[in-house]
Amino acid sequence: TIISVCYTIWLTRSITLPIKELMQVCKKVMKGDFTVHAAVKRQDEFGRLGDTFNSMIDQINDSFDKERRSRNRKAEMEYQILQAQINPHFLYNTLDSMKWLAVMQGVDNIAEMSTALINLLQYNLGKVEGETTLHNEIESVRNYIIIQKYRYSDMFEFTTMIDEEAEKCRVPRFILQPLVENSIIHGFNGERGNYRVHIAAVIFDGKLHIRVIDNGMGMDADSTEKINKGQEKSTRFSKIGVSSIRERIKLYFGEEAELIFDSEPNVATIAEIILPIIKEES
Repeated sequence: TIISVCYTIWLTRSITLPIKELMQVCKKVMKGDFTVHAAVKRQDEFGRLGDTFNSMIDQINDSFDKERRSRNRKAEMEYQILQAQINPHFLYNTLDSMKWLAVMQGVDNIAEMSTALINLLQYNLGKVEGETTLHNEIESVRNYIIIQKYRYSDMFEFTTMIDEEAEKCRVPRFILQPLVENSIIHGFNGERGNYRVHIAAVIFDGKLHIRVIDNGMGMDADSTEKINKGQEKSTRFSKIGVSSIRERIKLYFGEEAELIFDSEPNVATIAEIILPIIKEES
């Protein structure tokens, strides 16, 4: 009888003690302490349960670290945007004065170009937040196109086909103008003429698809593959520009966000941005 009682006590303690240990650790985690670990060193189910719990805590801490690094990177980029906004305010005010001077003197083309540049600066010098709607991003590109048409003497045509629901989706600021700029500056050589830049956006298969398409010089398959892998250093696509767009869309939308190029020499180049759908709040 004494042996049975002693065995029962030992068996009970061997079960209750690790459970108490896990309960105490769980209580600390519930209070926000994610540095604790269960000290259950056994070769049975309780030991495996303790190891699983510790692995879960480690994974949570890793997720917190990634989120913290992402927030710090995001804050750093927004601070850089803010720094870049300080000096151009003088330019904005000067252009505004030039615009009204052109209006008063009846120089309509200068007034239109100045207005487009002012609107472009207002968009880029606006809120520090890195996100906007696709509608606003497209309007900013339109102002950019007005300026470029005066510069290149209507060498190209600009068209859009934007789905109404897609216009409401959230996108990082300043992701389309660099792609359009690449098309105009590096894709059009002025020899053939009849160039065109087209932006299309649609919600398909649960994601937002934005395409910047031009019928310029294009690229061969090897160059396109290098660009998609982030290895291209040619003059056609600035590695800094492309890598910056990729970094920012993944920063704001995670690994689901993509920037993919497809091109054929002397036929067309397509730059497609694929983003998760986040609608603008009413």
